[in-house]
Amino acid sequence: KLWTLGANRVIAGELNNGYSAQVVITAAEARTLTIQGMLRLTSGSIDNSDPEVTLTTGDGATIRRLVGTVSTAPAFAGTVNLIYASTSTNVTTGPEMPAGTGVLNDLTLTGDMGLTLGAHVTVNGVCSLPGSDLATGAYVLTLGPAASLVESDGMTVIGTVRATRTASQSVNQTFGGIG
Repeated sequence: KLWTLGANRVIAGELNNGYSAQVVITAAEARTLTIQGMLRLTSGSIDNSDPEVTLTTGDGATIRRLVGTVSTAPAFAGTVNLIYASTSTNVTTGPEMPAGTGVLNDLTLTGDMGLTLGAHVTVNGVCSLPGSDLATGAYVLTLGPAASLVESDGMTVIGTVRATRTASQSVNQTFGGIG
């Protein structure tokens, strides 16, 4: 599928690319495609590598990835939530994972095949593992100042998790639920 943007576009609901479809987004001049709701990367790929195209996620948007991919990191216009839901193979994070420290709100693993970090990540909300383990490999999962880690029975982070809290006398700190 070739989608040539003739104007800036906003998707209020969901952009879902399933099956083995490849969507190539192009434009003759600078255009923005903004996803306000959910970018669902089921099993196909989205090629947003055209320098004239900016794929943007709106503030509070969600990216739900099974095994599908996006070629170039979206522009994050605020915070984003990520859900990894693969039930067929372990997934390694890619350009859908924000690199900035204040961008990723919640990170949730609902699929049962696991997730491996492909870069350092900072979670500012809840990192929840109800479906599988998260392997950090050579990277670090950092919990922001108010973030927490919720590991369900038998589901854990395998690797390095960091949380920094200000410790004061007579003030309880949970260090985000680590340990």
